Formats: sequence, structure tokens, C-alpha cells
Amino acid sequence: MDVTDLGEDFVRLCRQIFDFLIHEYRFRVEGVTRDEHTVAVIYKNATTGVEISYEPRQNDIFVYLIRLVEGDIPAYLDRPLNWLYLHNLLEYKGSQRDIVHKSVGDWLTAADIETILRQYADALRACADDVLRGDFRAFDAAVHAIRGVDDHEMKPGGAAVFADGRPAKKRPRRNRNRIDAMSDRDIA
Repeated sequence: MDVTDLGEDFVRLCRQIFDFLIHEYRFRVEGVTRDEHTVAVIYKNATTGVEISYEPRQNDIFVYLIRLVEGDIPAYLDRPLNWLYLHNLLEYKGSQRDIVHKSVGDWLTAADIETILRQYADALRACADDVLRGDFRAFDAAVHAIRGVDDHEMKPGGAAVFADGRPAKKRPRRNRNRIDAMSDRDIA
């Protein structure tokens, strides 16, 4: 599947659904990036970045919260401390929100993309307001809990876990909820 198949729909829907970032949190669209594997829409305000990426080969959409460094999105090597999957923040905060995912082979449609983006937007509003406004206390706590230590090093040979022992996922869960199992009310 080529990234351009649904890439235009993805970008259009991101701009529509995440417009609240501009009006409520003073973000701006920093850019849209495309390569053979990913289409991403990047938002940024004075303290925080949000990257929403569609990865057709993964058959999924991911949302990252980013702590800006001197007003810029940090370099790749600084990712472990400054980038966090929204899923991990939701898990750290104990949110019961779940974003649906489809399995590989059951390819996303434009309607699926819209459903998933709306769920992510709702989760951002409900559970990441602090980070969107530049308060990174929960962000830092989630990063440290996932990494398992305070010195920013992964435990040797250990799996990433939250402080209470729950496993932390580096990538969002797959196949937990299937879009085709959702009710019409959930999709509308």
C-alpha cells in the first residue's frame, strides 16, 4: 500500500479534527512531512509539539507529545526524554480511554482514519491538557516510569514497566479493539 493512497484524507482530517489545538492551545501547523512510509502533521506552540502520523505499512496512526527544546522539536538523539506516545501518557494517568486499531491486512479506510483521529483528539483534550499547556510533570513521570529509572537509562535486560509493575508499551497496543466491532454510535 502506498502512503499517498489515504495520505491526503489523513492530512485534511488532521487539520479539521485537531483545529482545537490552534484555537484553544495556541498551536500552529509546523508542517506536513511525507516519505514512502509515513505522512505526519506536526503542530507546535511555545512549549509543546504534537505529531500525528499515519503509517500505512503499520496500518496505524500514532500521536506523539513532544517537549520542545529551546522552542524547537528536539533532535533524534534527544527523543527518549522529549517524545512520548499519547498512549503511554494515557496509561500512566490511568485513563480508561482506548484508541481502536485495525489488524494488518484489514486496511484502514478514510472513515477509519476519521474515527481514530477523533478518538485521539478527545484523548488529548481530556488527558493531556497539562502537557499541551506546557506543564510536563506528568509527561516526565510517565517517561521515567516507562524507562524504569531516574537516570534516563533502561534497566539492563529489563522490560519497560510503570512503577506499579504494569507493562509499558513502546508502541500502542494492536488488535485490542477492532473498528469493525464498534457500534454505529461510536463511529458517528
